[in-house]
Amino acid sequence: MNDLETTIQEQQKRLKRYDNIDGTGEMFFGCMMLGFVLAGALESQLQPHSFWTGFPGKLLSTLLPLCGVLGLARWGTKILKRRITYLRTGYVLPRRNKEAVALGLVYVFCLGTGVSVVLGLQLRFGMRHNAVSLPRLLMMSTYVAAYVFYTRLTTPEHRWKMWFAALMALVSGAASFSGWTMEILSLVTLPLFGVIWIASGIITLGLFVRHTQPVAQEDE
Repeated sequence: MNDLETTIQEQQKRLKRYDNIDGTGEMFFGCMMLGFVLAGALESQLQPHSFWTGFPGKLLSTLLPLCGVLGLARWGTKILKRRITYLRTGYVLPRRNKEAVALGLVYVFCLGTGVSVVLGLQLRFGMRHNAVSLPRLLMMSTYVAAYVFYTRLTTPEHRWKMWFAALMALVSGAASFSGWTMEILSLVTLPLFGVIWIASGIITLGLFVRHTQPVAQEDE
């Protein structure tokens, strides 16, 4: 029974790693960060007291560029998988449990709400006690933790990624005590973090291509 459970756990881990075996998962998340940067830059150029500064307009001005960038990133990663990854690994479509997906969405929503509440309380505390660097440090630490968690979960064999994590931590520490506002902090650090995610994915893709060969097609 223990051997069977171990085998099942290994199969589940392999399915999780499969999505980022070629680094496309990291590229996608990097593009998502750049999408937030683009949305913030466009928002800063909007005319005050216009439709785009109200709630529906502001939501649209954020979602439209973000969805555009994510759409291009999704399209690009699919091309990479179709022309590079699937030729070497074959195509795998794991069965999805609808109940598990629904519970996962609820979990992500609750986790996001909790993080937002904590960040809000930290920001309020910092404003009252002249310790604004605390919420900045917490926000920056979240970006670093997300990269470490995702890369260790999907590509644990690539230990060199911890050097990228160390670089992100160094930038986070310096930015947290820079005295910048949250908006400026995001516009400065998010592009760098997005580029790091994308660079990490590109290197992973290069190593994947280097160490794997396309599967030979059988003649009919």
